[in-house]
Amino acid sequence: MIQMNDVNKKSTAERLITLLLGATLILGLVGLFSDFVPIKPVQILGGGVAVVLLALTIIYGRKMSILKPRLKNRYLKVIESLFGGCLLLMLYWVSISYAIPSIYTQFVGSPHERVEIVEPFHLPASKECDYKIESDYIKSTARGFICITQAWYELDETNYLLYGYQSELGFYIRGVVPLKDLHRVSKVAGH
Repeated sequence: MIQMNDVNKKSTAERLITLLLGATLILGLVGLFSDFVPIKPVQILGGGVAVVLLALTIIYGRKMSILKPRLKNRYLKVIESLFGGCLLLMLYWVSISYAIPSIYTQFVGSPHERVEIVEPFHLPASKECDYKIESDYIKSTARGFICITQAWYELDETNYLLYGYQSELGFYIRGVVPLKDLHRVSKVAGH
């Protein structure tokens, strides 16, 4: 005879997968909005670990109700499974390649500055910010750009100072300042 406690008992694998999914959701959001530039090996390693985690999630979590497709149509189930798998893979990758190294770099990294030639642009329909800068280096962040103010955009400056923290995993960009504005502030301060 099966007791009620045995029916409601979750396996260790289900608990770990539930914990992993919750942590991945939080870390994925941190990684998506973090201005962190990882080094290439971190991105590659993150992709490999993400694939392994997705495979383990599919193998050990296939019986969990949270991972089962909800739609009744057979073709829509396939689309739902593929979309969900791709979304989960992306969240794993962003968590491992951006969020975890970004948090590590903020705590352990040393202060670092870098001058970068950027391209300012205005995109008024954007939900995050209207004024942005981008460069080949900044495109390595999860978002691919950094928000700036309208006043800095109107300076029409292409040289920006990126400052933040550097570690062996990458560069966390804490902020940016256009060099024209930096020189103006230095003159006013008497430096």
